[in-house]
Amino acid sequence: MEFKPVVFHIGKEEYGVDINVVRGIEKVMPVVPVPNANRIIKGIINLRGSIIPICSLRRKFGKEDIPYNEDTKFIIVKTETLSIGLEVDSVGDIQNVEENNIFPVPGILVSEDTEYYKNIVNVNGRLIVMLDVDKLLKEEEMKALQKTVESL
Repeated sequence: MEFKPVVFHIGKEEYGVDINVVRGIEKVMPVVPVPNANRIIKGIINLRGSIIPICSLRRKFGKEDIPYNEDTKFIIVKTETLSIGLEVDSVGDIQNVEENNIFPVPGILVSEDTEYYKNIVNVNGRLIVMLDVDKLLKEEEMKALQKTVESL
């Protein structure tokens, strides 16, 4: 069995998401701030008639915001309840990964704050942390976000 991650960068670090949850990779567009939203939510965009919240992975991982550039992208992913955009510094390659190159997350990295780590994949000798998009936001944060999107 093969697995295809979409690899992206936050600073010098590489992460990935399963291509099966990716709905698109978009260039940066104007983001409308949402008052009182969770700190990692940059705001919302109107993507072809759909309201999509934009989640800053830099903020999620405790990094400072940086100005957008030509490499900055929004990876639109489908969670169990809604579509969200992941703001990333750049998008890398999409590789086929053999099952024997997929590893569990080491126990020392697992905590309540990192429950969104899904597994580790070896892509041509590079270890990439795969993210579970359904766990990026806590359940109450996701419900609040969904309510905000529905009210718009």
